[in-house]
Amino acid sequence: MKAAQFIRVSTQKTQQEAIDKLIDELELEVAQKGQQVSGALDKEDLEANKELVASRLAIIAQLKKTRAKGRVIIRLAGNGQFAGSQGDVLLEDGDRLEVPRKMNVVNVVGRVYNPTGVVFDPARDSVGYYLRLVGGPTETADRDHIFLLKADGSVVTRETSNTGFFAFGERGLMSARVEPGDSILVPEKLVQTRFMKEFKDITQILYQIAVTAGVLIVVF
Repeated sequence: MKAAQFIRVSTQKTQQEAIDKLIDELELEVAQKGQQVSGALDKEDLEANKELVASRLAIIAQLKKTRAKGRVIIRLAGNGQFAGSQGDVLLEDGDRLEVPRKMNVVNVVGRVYNPTGVVFDPARDSVGYYLRLVGGPTETADRDHIFLLKADGSVVTRETSNTGFFAFGERGLMSARVEPGDSILVPEKLVQTRFMKEFKDITQILYQIAVTAGVLIVVF
């Protein structure tokens, strides 16, 4: 029941409005900053700027294809009993609960050597294990912002992971428990230039969409 999806129409509308607003902000950002910095950068920075703008345009293109699911993060009791549990919520018109077939794959995507799905091994359930199976992060990976999108729609980051005493940060995330249907995202580490602070953080964009809409955007 952990991968069950509770879908709500009113939530879908709110999520889609957030996505549309983000698209508008990114398009305005690209238009404004592209004009401002083109005449004020040296050759090296100019090339980095072009790559950054291209990545933003790719994200915008993906976002325009994205439709919010309207998923509400909910944790259901393993015995299927709703009364008195966290899943015992007041229903609205159009609400639905989708229970997928049993999943046995963990997806690893982004800047890893072999982005793919890996069959879940109950004896090996850590983020670090599945990253190693696909070759690990590449040289261009942003190791500080790897995150785990759980099958229930929640997200685990190095800041929110806590697998025990002295197990925070990257160490904690690498030890975080993975379950069937989860996805591990390894974003790209962008070359830092003096104008990049003017742009929205690409990792924050990916994280925001994953949290608010339950949609995993991968542009690599």
